[in-house]
Amino acid sequence: MQVNQLTAQLSISAQLSPKELAQAAENGFTTIICNRPDQESGNEAPSEIMQTECEEHGMQWCYLPVTPQQITDQQVVEFGRLLDESAGQVLAYCRTGMRAAKLWALSQAGNLPLSEILTSASSAGYDLTDLSDRINNLAK
Repeated sequence: MQVNQLTAQLSISAQLSPKELAQAAENGFTTIICNRPDQESGNEAPSEIMQTECEEHGMQWCYLPVTPQQITDQQVVEFGRLLDESAGQVLAYCRTGMRAAKLWALSQAGNLPLSEILTSASSAGYDLTDLSDRINNLAK
């Protein structure tokens, strides 16, 4: 399991397996956010199994499925709310981590300067410069 830290609170990962949730709990994560729709490719565990495994390891499960290239403003607001309401370390995942990173970046519009958002994402391995205009528009 490769984890990329975006902020002190939030880390991003590619697709997790049920077994990796035990490792996430051992690493101190208290909340898991899944941004991958069930049966997106057929090779990922269904959200019901992931939720059960997550809860068995004492972590909060949040299911916010997002279709690639179709992130809505409502999903952005919901992602921000989930972060705000999470008391501990959060691990968000999707197929590659990119959707989760984009949701975070868009949710920070108006809270952080664009340059800080892009630098944090880049440091974690995500080039989100293509979101610059949308982040600026959301910040208004």
